[in-house]
Amino acid sequence: MVICICVIEKVLERIMNIRMAIMAAIIGSTTVFTVHGADVSIPGANPKMPAVVYADNIVDQAKVEKTVKQLESALDKKFASELSVDDKNRVKRNILNKGALDYKAHNYNSSIYVLSGENRSIQFSLPTTSNRSLVANRGEGFTKYAMSNLGMIGIEVEPVKNTGIWAESGKSYDELTVEDMKAAFSKHNPGSSNAFIDGGKFTYPGIENGTWDVATSQGRAGKNTISTINFTLKNKPNYMYHIGIVNSDKNANYKRDLGLLANYTIPSIMEKPMITIPTTVETLGDFTYHKIEGTALKQDMVKDSGSIRVYETEGLAHLLLVDPIKKGISRNEVLSMALVNHVFPKQDEKVGKVNVYTVWHNNTPGILLDVQYPSRKAMEISYITRNDKNLFIQTIIANQHKKDISRDDIINLLIDVKMNGETLDSTSVISPLPEYDF
Repeated sequence: MVICICVIEKVLERIMNIRMAIMAAIIGSTTVFTVHGADVSIPGANPKMPAVVYADNIVDQAKVEKTVKQLESALDKKFASELSVDDKNRVKRNILNKGALDYKAHNYNSSIYVLSGENRSIQFSLPTTSNRSLVANRGEGFTKYAMSNLGMIGIEVEPVKNTGIWAESGKSYDELTVEDMKAAFSKHNPGSSNAFIDGGKFTYPGIENGTWDVATSQGRAGKNTISTINFTLKNKPNYMYHIGIVNSDKNANYKRDLGLLANYTIPSIMEKPMITIPTTVETLGDFTYHKIEGTALKQDMVKDSGSIRVYETEGLAHLLLVDPIKKGISRNEVLSMALVNHVFPKQDEKVGKVNVYTVWHNNTPGILLDVQYPSRKAMEISYITRNDKNLFIQTIIANQHKKDISRDDIINLLIDVKMNGETLDSTSVISPLPEYDF
């Protein structure tokens, strides 16, 4: 593991040095996809929830510090006789830093889901870090499962045969009752191991045919409670979307899970955003990306089978890195190590906010790092992804008050990456941060 991290550190050192030089030049010359409280008829919905919840999920620093102290106490006992004082302090410092970051990521950071294709066009978020995804192709529909600390996230897209009838019930959406929903569930989920618990309808701007339901099923490990929202997009009524949380806790509180879907997911739902700023499509190695028009190529270097490219314009710089995944490094660890090496150097800088998001574009894993420097009036947003052969990192550093490009513009641009060459297997695993037993 030490050898693997050193390899990544050497690669990233090149782009980090460039980044620091550009940061000074940029500085010299909010939330991701802002949403608001949801006033919907769903258990757990809270229309008065402040917007800051969506930005940071309100990190409870006291809980973080308590967790770190518990970890530190355990480490002191473990290292009491194993290491010298200097080695112990160095190792402990690294583990505590990673432990604190890990705790925040698993309790406060979010996942962004982007579905694109002929039969889907949607983007939404959930307040959870997800580290594993599986896409199951099924006819004209689309099914995706992602493992998270909330439980399994289930996402389904299905064609709507008749937009005037809800789910083959023979009734319109306006006529629909809870009993109709229960009957539809029983038809598609027969057997005594499945049970419909509750359901209802909801409305929200941009969403149509909104329903929610709660059901239980008996799995190999015990009972699962599934809380789901179902809807069509106003401009695309021919596809129904289902987003659910599968909770395997025997004491699962479905109102909490529905509240997460109501307060976080529903307000974040949008059609996959179009890139509205002028760009051209360029390729670096296996990856196709968007270059902002008006930026000038300042560096284009190939070294050790990897590539570095830098564009600049007044108040903005765009850095790109492609690096082969070295032998001996698990593809599942590449994103984790890249994130750690991107985050930790910022601990000595005057950073106001560091938000980390897991990103799934269909089944392509990625990590979005949103760093704000309020005292310097600058922002730095990075997107880290990979295919089976290479790591790909994009970073845009910009003045926060640059009028012709917003933070949302930058994020939409960065995560819209297409892969050339080999693609990912159907199962893609990322571990945004190392796991620790607190």
